[in-house]
Amino acid sequence: VTGSESAPVAAAPKVSLGIVIDRSGSMKGARIAHAMDAASAAVERMRDGDTVSVVAFDTVSEVVVPPQVVSAESRARIVAKIRGIRLGGDTCISCGLESAMHELMAGGRTEGGVTRMLLLSDGATNSGIRDIPGLRSLAARMRDRGCTISTIGVDVDFDEKVMAAIANEAAGRHYF
Repeated sequence: VTGSESAPVAAAPKVSLGIVIDRSGSMKGARIAHAMDAASAAVERMRDGDTVSVVAFDTVSEVVVPPQVVSAESRARIVAKIRGIRLGGDTCISCGLESAMHELMAGGRTEGGVTRMLLLSDGATNSGIRDIPGLRSLAARMRDRGCTISTIGVDVDFDEKVMAAIANEAAGRHYF
């Protein structure tokens, strides 16, 4: 048996991932633990050479990890910073998304690469942009800038309408 000549397999595109973690008071207990587990797992699965940034939000957003290239050396430091996130106040999803978008743009995007945000939240927004049309508009602007947003609703009691609306408008996927 002989094989035929085939085109070489193209290398997978570089990924720029902005992880956006809800640290509001409604995320207490298992919710914040699950969100940190999911964020840590995402970093562990990234390839060396990909770029990640992490933003935590409550009433305001905080850059936990500025844009950083993932490597064997940096992976453990990034996960440790994620594990250091502590609960805060109200929920401003729009604050977190806007801050993460700024970090993704500041980190530079690779030609032909993938730019994505991963929002981990219970969707119970009560600060900043709170209505679904406003959040859809924000997500659409980010999509138009080349950033897809996927959402993960944390725990069984999350606002699916908010989380699904953001993902759908930004051409992403929604999970729980």
